[in-house]
This record gives sequence, C-alpha cells and structure tokens, in this order.
Amino acid sequence: RPDRGTTAAARTRAYSWEQPLDRVVLALGRSPWGFAGYGRPRGILHIFRLVELLLERKRPLRPLRAGGIVRYEIAPLPTRTVPLRGQAPVRRGETVVILHFDNRMLASLAESATNIQALTWRLVRLGAGDLRVLADMSRSGALPQGVRAVWAETVFYQALPRVGFTIRPAPRTIRTLFARLFMLCILAIYGHPGQLRRGRSLEHLQLGEAWMSLDELQRRFPSRAAAAPSTEALADV
Repeated sequence: RPDRGTTAAARTRAYSWEQPLDRVVLALGRSPWGFAGYGRPRGILHIFRLVELLLERKRPLRPLRAGGIVRYEIAPLPTRTVPLRGQAPVRRGETVVILHFDNRMLASLAESATNIQALTWRLVRLGAGDLRVLADMSRSGALPQGVRAVWAETVFYQALPRVGFTIRPAPRTIRTLFARLFMLCILAIYGHPGQLRRGRSLEHLQLGEAWMSLDELQRRFPSRAAAAPSTEALADV
C-alpha cells in the first residue's frame, strides 16, 4: 500500500514543466498519433531505444523462465530504506532482487492480442507464473545468501498491491523525473500505438516503487505441490 499521509493528489502531481516535456518528447517520437509501438521506435524514440540497449549491456538481465514477461537482476537497492513486515528494513545498498519487464515479449504479446482485456488477463497470468518461479528459486536456495526482498520501479506500481507488493510513489527528484520519461518512451515504443494519448494516462502514469519480502513472496506463491498436488495443478500458470 502507499505510504501513509501520501494523498492521491500528491501521488499524481507533476512539476509544472514535466508533462509539457513528456508531450514534446513523445510528439517528436510521433507516438501520440499512433506511429510507434510494438517494438518499432520512430523519431526521437530511437535515442531511448539506444539507451535501453546500452543499459542492458551494462547490466545483463536474466529471464525467470522461457516465455515469461519478467526478468531480474541481483543488485544493491538503489533507493530509500524499504520496510518489511516482521523484519528489519532493507536499507539502500543492501542486495535485493530487482525486477524488470521484458519489453520485447510485451511488444510481441501486445501485437498479437485481440483486445486490451485479453492482453491484460494474459499478462496477469504470465506475471503470476514468473513470480511463482522466483518464489521457487528463493525456496530452493538459488538466490544469493542474505537477499531478503524483491523490488521494482515502474509507472504501473499502483496495480501491484493486488499480487502482494507494498508500494509508494517515487521521490520527486531530477533522476526520477527523467526515469519516468524514459519509461513512458519505452511504453510508447513497445506498447499499443497511440496508447499514451488515451484519457489522462500521462498524468496517471507516475513513477513508483514496489517491493515484497522473499518470505511474503513464498507465502503468496507456494510451491505447486504444496498448493495443489493434483496433476492438473502442474499445468502452466
């Protein structure tokens, strides 16, 4: 859940120049008019695609499973202290599992989807399957010793409490403002063409953090044998 005392207005309020900057950059990428998307950048969005490739080369991300939508890295927590229920908090610099979406897989799924609702449910199923794999890795000792939490930074953070994450808006800093702009451009490159001009999406797609202890992850995603020993339960999530 969001930090106490943080109002909805504060979570969505942007600096006066932030949204105009977002719109100018996206316009230069021609994304508001539907020309980008499905992994095909246009205009200035080629720069953000290059930045993405350079970041991936600097820190290779590992998929949790073939055909999944989540990749991960083991790295120091890059943000403020995050509290864990019943445990000492995880402090900045402590090693955690950092989650990232597989943008190319998302683009492929978006392009083949018949409608947004079908795509949403498929992403939910795939994401839950990825988290179950991560929980199994944690149970089996496949993660480095001392890692206690999983953490992510995303503009979709407000949807993550439904699968057990605690969330909070990102601090309003120059870094997070440009990190949000980068994520919006990645969404324009890989998502549905014209997605960012629907409704008030630019205002509501604010940057936030989501995290969960590995103990909580294991509790929410028990091993398949423990959850349902029948053969049917062994089918893919």
